[in-house]
Amino acid sequence: MIKPPNIKDAPFSVLIESCPDLKELRRKHAARTAPERRRAADFTYSQAIASRLFSGFAPDVGDGDGIFGTMAALAIDADFAPALLAVGSIEHQLGRHEEAMKHFLHLTELTRETADLAEIIDKAAQFLIDAGDLAQAECLFGAAVGAFPGVALYYSGLGYCAGKQGRKAEALAHAKKALELEPDNAVHLCDLGWALIDAGRPHEAEAPLRMAIALAPGKTMAEGNLAYLERLIVKRLGDSPEFPTS
Repeated sequence: MIKPPNIKDAPFSVLIESCPDLKELRRKHAARTAPERRRAADFTYSQAIASRLFSGFAPDVGDGDGIFGTMAALAIDADFAPALLAVGSIEHQLGRHEEAMKHFLHLTELTRETADLAEIIDKAAQFLIDAGDLAQAECLFGAAVGAFPGVALYYSGLGYCAGKQGRKAEALAHAKKALELEPDNAVHLCDLGWALIDAGRPHEAEAPLRMAIALAPGKTMAEGNLAYLERLIVKRLGDSPEFPTS
């Protein structure tokens, strides 16, 4: 029995050319229509995940058997978003950050109609954030904004990255843009409230935070930000007879 290729030994871009099984999958499905490739990739990907779940097996990034189903899905359909996310994440964990970004940035080249695309791009960026790679996450969000300028989630992500890197005015501008696109979104209202606090404009933050709480009561983030704001106002009033205007 031939051992499945191990992504720990080489990146996917090499394996797709050197592994006979992966090459054959790509060749076999190349002549099929895009919907046929998508269905085949989805089935292969889902089958691999189900197998892991039912077996209770959680492969690490070095396990060729565990990741082969995901690589097979990407061999079948080079535009299959869930596999791009999965393989990109594994490449990054293996230290191949350039290879990871090729997969992640390819997501921004897919069509607007791709299922769950915004959420998948956001997951890729959140993976980078969790890995401490804010610059690459910001790069991905920026590419997504360039490709799909009407998606509020990407501006929200850009705002988070800018704020974490100390660019507070830029973070505020992105938060405002996200809310402009989705004015009734409690998350964006909460983000705007925090961006205003962080930018030194706490007197403007109460209204969006209270609106966020009214739209989604029980959301602890907005409530926590409002509680912080109230403590900040009390402290500033105690420190100075005049509350700062900016």
